[in-house]
Amino acid sequence: MAFSKCGDRTTGADGAKLAVVSDDDQLCPDRSTAVRSRAKSTLLPVFAKRPIASIEPIDVRRFMAEKQAAGQAAKSLHKLCLVLRQVLETGAASGAIKSNPCDGLRLPKAVQMEPTFLSADQVEALARATRPPMTCWCVW
Repeated sequence: MAFSKCGDRTTGADGAKLAVVSDDDQLCPDRSTAVRSRAKSTLLPVFAKRPIASIEPIDVRRFMAEKQAAGQAAKSLHKLCLVLRQVLETGAASGAIKSNPCDGLRLPKAVQMEPTFLSADQVEALARATRPPMTCWCVW
């Protein structure tokens, strides 16, 4: 995400008016499509129209709690928090906010799943159910 000079938003230390923007030209031009998508679909609907200085730590905690209650996985929450933290860090670095509201945020730990391996019988069943050319990938 990026900040842009715009209407009556919070004034930064340099006198520029700052706000989170959503247009594709300025939204994460150097970030991956997944980051842009995550920002546009989850962060912008909640935070885009708010002055950056009005975002408090309680707002961030509430937002993350709502996402967790809606069933978002811990790893997804961490990725979402990373994007929001980077945006707010830009605001802190420019002087628009005193500190990053994401600082001190506690998120659930991501659980590492053990890989599941197919037995020889399961591989054979998969090979029988698969059509060529994929059959060669099942049994070699």
